[in-house]
Amino acid sequence: MNAKEIVSTINHDISQTGARYYNQFYVGITDNEARFKKVHNVNDEKWSKSYLAANLGEAQTVKTFYINQGMRGTKNSSHADSKGQVYVYCYLITNSTYE
Repeated sequence: MNAKEIVSTINHDISQTGARYYNQFYVGITDNEARFKKVHNVNDEKWSKSYLAANLGEAQTVKTFYINQGMRGTKNSSHADSKGQVYVYCYLITNSTYE
């Protein structure tokens, strides 16, 4: 998906969570969905989603957009390279998740 499609999908998905503010979510980039869940202590009981981006540039555009809107995340890092599949991930921050 391109950046516009991912943003639209994320906005729809997070509207279904009941959370009201972007700063209640974390956004990042990865090439390994299982790793992001482990690193951030996200399990299936918590709201989390990942979205396959067309490429690393599209993923970085999405991440920068949401961080600028107030989502938590690290601006200048990702756990992905440009050689394989790249995912934008987003999860609801809880007391047990790690940022």
